Amino acid sequence: MKTNGTIYGSYKKLKYPKLYEMTTAFFSSIEKIILSNISKTKHTLQIAVAWFTNPKLSECILNLSNKNVYLEIILSDDDINFSNPKNNFQEFINEGIIVKITRFPSLMHHKFCIIDEKIIISGSYNWTLGAEKNNFENVILSTDINLVSLYVNEFNRLSQLAEKLVSITDTTFNSYMSKTEKSREVELLTTVSSLGDLIDDAEIGNEESLGEEFELLLDDAELLYLQGKHQDSINLCKESLKKYPNSSDMYELIASSKWRQGKFEEQVEYAQKAVDIDNLNYQAYNTLGNGYAKLKNESKSIEAYRICISANPENYVYYGNRGKSYRELGKDTNFSKQMRSQFMLKASSDLEKVIEITTKLERKENGYGLFYSRGIAFFYLNKLMFAKNDLKKALELYSDAAKNQQDIHEYREIKKLIEEIESMNK
Repeated sequence: MKTNGTIYGSYKKLKYPKLYEMTTAFFSSIEKIILSNISKTKHTLQIAVAWFTNPKLSECILNLSNKNVYLEIILSDDDINFSNPKNNFQEFINEGIIVKITRFPSLMHHKFCIIDEKIIISGSYNWTLGAEKNNFENVILSTDINLVSLYVNEFNRLSQLAEKLVSITDTTFNSYMSKTEKSREVELLTTVSSLGDLIDDAEIGNEESLGEEFELLLDDAELLYLQGKHQDSINLCKESLKKYPNSSDMYELIASSKWRQGKFEEQVEYAQKAVDIDNLNYQAYNTLGNGYAKLKNESKSIEAYRICISANPENYVYYGNRGKSYRELGKDTNFSKQMRSQFMLKASSDLEKVIEITTKLERKENGYGLFYSRGIAFFYLNKLMFAKNDLKKALELYSDAAKNQQDIHEYREIKKLIEEIESMNK
């Protein structure tokens, strides 16, 4: 029962789905991680950091003040926070942002923020240029409800203890940084260009703000992909990236096209760029998982799938793709017989999960994709009668789908598998 096809090949763009509980860690590109997440704040942003001198992060927060977002910042009373003209906290106060300090001798040494009381980012990383450019740092990002609530409680406790600032010039500050650390930070700050050049929507990957032109370009590139015109899609994405250099979706779409072309190392490279720009682009993690499986990197494949499935535990496409990847690993003779057997068991478990989820959704979702996904799961589980029924249903519904939802790869796969099942039954 061999097939050269793929399980779930369509490019399904997911625009920041409902947040499910997940926790992950980052050790590089931390500034981008913070920018990408805080820029999407809808209601409240609460920040508690000992040192805050990074003008990019500052400018992003000022932009949020124009969007009716409640903003509150708690800092240590170190003068380095308030002596940088490119990071003007008096401007924050004038714009209605609440700025507070904790007083000596109780040094507030936290480095965390809470976004909409749904996401926390916390770790060793101070919001300084030194942390970004010189240091080895880490942050965790979590949507775990219990963990977030602990941070909310701690922030509220600090807020009650902290002193609200009204005038920076009328406030006295202390000094905690060593002279060496302070001189390094000041040197970095003097090399930064004007704030106007620091940040824009494209840089932080906030594709919701890029406008109609960007959306049209992305739609056109997606349509080319769905039509099987992979190189044309790649070319359009690369041309678009000249104007929108940090579009996570564009990089992910290139990665999907590279997968179709069998260029798996490039697939992983572009999918990783998408994740670096926007760590909530779960489709990019899915594409990473697929690519690493093709490259026989079992641990990285499983970790990438873990992230996207943890964030979207009812997404049957992700389970199907992981099941397909497990099957490929299970056929790789470079692994021991025992490991191959374990991979195949995990593949079967994921495929059964696809059937479970799609069956629950069947009454609500009547697109061809559901029957396509379940049909292929049945096929790999050797339940050929059920597979044939679902695949025929998918074929019937395909012609009724909108043009921008018709994936030629899936159409070919459906026809191929129906023919293969019929030949087996002769």
